[in-house]
Amino acid sequence: MLFKSIKSVLLQYKNIYFFFCIVIFLLYLIFRSYNAGDFKIFYEIGLCFRNKENIYNSVPSGGKIYYLPHFALIMSIFSFFQFHVASILWSILKIISYIYIAFQLKKIVTTDLKLNESRVIFNLIIVFFLIINSIINEFALGQTNVFVMLFILLSYIFVSKGKNWAAAFVYSLSMIKVVPIILLPYFIFNKRWNFIFKSFIIMVIFNLIFVLIFGYHRSTELLNSYSASISKDKISLEGITFGMNQSLWSASARLSERIIEFNSFKVYLYQIISFIIGILLFIPSVLKSKIFHMNLDFNDYSLFICIMLLLSPDTRRFHLVFLLIPIFTILSQIYSKNFRRIVIFSLFLVFVVISQGIIGRGNYEILRHYSIQTIGMLFLAFLNIYIIITQMLKKKTEGLVFPQEVLFK
Repeated sequence: MLFKSIKSVLLQYKNIYFFFCIVIFLLYLIFRSYNAGDFKIFYEIGLCFRNKENIYNSVPSGGKIYYLPHFALIMSIFSFFQFHVASILWSILKIISYIYIAFQLKKIVTTDLKLNESRVIFNLIIVFFLIINSIINEFALGQTNVFVMLFILLSYIFVSKGKNWAAAFVYSLSMIKVVPIILLPYFIFNKRWNFIFKSFIIMVIFNLIFVLIFGYHRSTELLNSYSASISKDKISLEGITFGMNQSLWSASARLSERIIEFNSFKVYLYQIISFIIGILLFIPSVLKSKIFHMNLDFNDYSLFICIMLLLSPDTRRFHLVFLLIPIFTILSQIYSKNFRRIVIFSLFLVFVVISQGIIGRGNYEILRHYSIQTIGMLFLAFLNIYIIITQMLKKKTEGLVFPQEVLFK
């Protein structure tokens, strides 16, 4: 009788409990990100920009940035606030970004795949649980990844709606990090020349603003400092073999280190190997566009995001928040009672859970040494490729453009 009473109370107030849990978790994220280390560096970079100082030197807190100059312009806006106020504002904006990304992903999948809304929401909850480790890590370090993810998602949405100026603007904002340039082939294969041209114009405008503020010679010096920092810290021998780095470059370097004598000359070899593997991963989308004459869709965009993480010279746990998009895209299409799909789905969950460190810190550190996160990203890429190949085979057999809602039927 007591258990029945408790059950009825829980069912009656389940929405309130759920809302309360969400609020507690959001407050926890704000607490974790309050006064976070990397945001303090970003804040001080904003101050340096306003004072026309070298934004690529180490700041008083001891760090430095590896972003393009217009990032410092953005951070200068936050520097007008007191640091603690700016830190809370940064966290709130990140929470809003995650919520908006979830809303837009639900909208894309519901529209394109014709899935039941309740099932889509359930999938979103699963995905957030699977990458929760990276989300918390990203908040704790005050990182920018969720904003970059928001901008690249908005680029896809705006281009799809023909809003090229808006798409170009948000894509240029995502280019505070260089790696989103890997998404450019998606727009090239879809012949979005208008968008590409406008993105180029906006990037030129961002750089002109930088030149107007610092002057031509000073701007040239700062860009040289940026290039030197990237070469020294990110593309160097030490940067590539860094244990936390789970990029394809780093994985191939660690593997070779166990087989042959390691030296700095081999860095170029790892870059070439990674580049070749990346090119091979693009091939299904190239075939889809050029041979089957199909427009690339969100499955291809999801694949390109995986490739972006794999080819980045520095991919760590907090960068894996980008996997929210490919994981959700794949999960929405392979979740089924069919035995074959259960096998794929089970493997999919195993790789994602392992790559997120849910299995325990000690085991996770051992597996990370063997590049388990790189393997997980490659597995996600292959699942995306499987979906794309299925689309092409359907078109070949039916002789028409394959609608996404009949995937895996």
